[in-house]
Amino acid sequence: MRHVDSELQKAMDGDGTVESGDKYFFDWSDPATGLPINSRRGPSILVDNDLLERFFSFNSVYVCVGGGGCRMIEHPKLGLNVYPASGIICVANDDLPLLTDVLTRLSVTS
Repeated sequence: MRHVDSELQKAMDGDGTVESGDKYFFDWSDPATGLPINSRRGPSILVDNDLLERFFSFNSVYVCVGGGGCRMIEHPKLGLNVYPASGIICVANDDLPLLTDVLTRLSVTS
């Protein structure tokens, strides 16, 4: 996720000196707790698996290990060999083409 933030900074001004918050907002959640990584804690959490199940038709698998277990997303092409991470990005309408370009370049499953 830090790579997405870095690439977005470069796209916004060409040299990477624009910080998150100047022209855009970017954060992601801790997969274990759902709490934001860079922002103050708010009244709710963001659970990556819940978000992916809500917007995509991925199956989920509950994997049990010695001390407990976790719910994993099964990607249609990559199977269980994925680690979901949900970023929250807010940009001005005029900057949407930049965001689309950055995300397209960083995509590994397209």
